[in-house]
Parts: sequence; structure tokens; C-alpha cells
Amino acid sequence: MFDTIDRAYYERRARDEIKKVENCLDPCAKRAHLAMAEKYRQKAAALEDSVPAAEDA
Repeated sequence: MFDTIDRAYYERRARDEIKKVENCLDPCAKRAHLAMAEKYRQKAAALEDSVPAAEDA
């Protein structure tokens, strides 16, 4: 359960960083926000891979 909560947290943070990119004018800050968004997306993907698939019974 906590992995799902953690994954949702990282997905939300990635979306927030992308919103910052859309509102930012500075190219350097845009790159920094994109890098952070990618890092959060990778963490969410890693947690998604670690969660065992639910068995349909």
C-alpha cells in the first residue's frame, strides 16, 4: 500500500515540475525542472515495477 502512495507522490511531483516548465521563461530553469520531472518519473516507474501484480481470482 505504501508503494502505491509513494508512486502517486512521485507522479504528482513530476506533473508539478512539468507545470513549472510551462510557466517558466528562463531556459536554464526549464532544463532543471525537466530534469527533476524525469527523476520523479523514474522513481515512480521503479516503484511501479516493484509492486507485485494483483492476481485475478
